[in-house]
Amino acid sequence: MIRQNLIKEKIDKEAADFTLENLEGKTFTLSAMRGKVILLDIWASWCGPCIRAIPEVEKVYEHFHNVDDVVIWGVNSGETPEKVRAFLEEHQPPWPILLDRNREVRSAYNIEGIPTFALIDKEGHWQYARLGYSEWLGQELIWLVEELQIAD
Repeated sequence: MIRQNLIKEKIDKEAADFTLENLEGKTFTLSAMRGKVILLDIWASWCGPCIRAIPEVEKVYEHFHNVDDVVIWGVNSGETPEKVRAFLEEHQPPWPILLDRNREVRSAYNIEGIPTFALIDKEGHWQYARLGYSEWLGQELIWLVEELQIAD
């Protein structure tokens, strides 16, 4: 597969700030991550493609988890903490999972389908949106993150 053929949408606009909590009540604020490339995995437990994407996102996590300037957050869209907790007992991604109970992130980013992967650059600009699952998803996301790492 060639990088130029990625299924992605170039956005290049200021990323909407948000603060969400994980299941333990710890808060995560997007603007506090300025200076880092951020990958948001927006998903729900009922979404088959979202579940199939987990191993692909794990590849991205394994590639970048020891890198200081890359952050991966899973953003659960619209489900109760109980549903998310039950899902995470079976699927245990190593990246933080945040609760977007009111779908504020989906609304702020005008996201209609999931899974959607939003990539935000070090300056806080939403650069790319990647919708859906593919067998190449992990590699596609790695390439996009690397592109944003080297961009000034």
